Amino acid sequence: MPRSGKDCDEMNRTHVKKVPVVDQSECTGCRLCLEVCHTGSLEVANGLAALVRPNDCVSDAHCVEACPEGAFRMVWVEMEGDRTRGKWGSGGRVWPGRLRGVRSGMSN
Repeated sequence: MPRSGKDCDEMNRTHVKKVPVVDQSECTGCRLCLEVCHTGSLEVANGLAALVRPNDCVSDAHCVEACPEGAFRMVWVEMEGDRTRGKWGSGGRVWPGRLRGVRSGMSN
């Protein structure tokens, strides 16, 4: 059976999730972000924080608030995943280029 216009629109829609991105030039590796991330989405690798499990992130920005260096900011990133976890939207402004501080092959 052919898909309706609404179904086709949903298939072609860009899904974006609000996730933390780390400015690696500001991160000191203090690990305070890890202490407040109750989902375990962040890790410190090579002395710098990185979002390693973006699907687990609930977009609560506790890491942003905890960082004494101001190295984190929340941005909308195009990705697929469990849309019951975190803040999701469709389309709109998306972080351009490869995300620094986000591991797992996510890019825009």
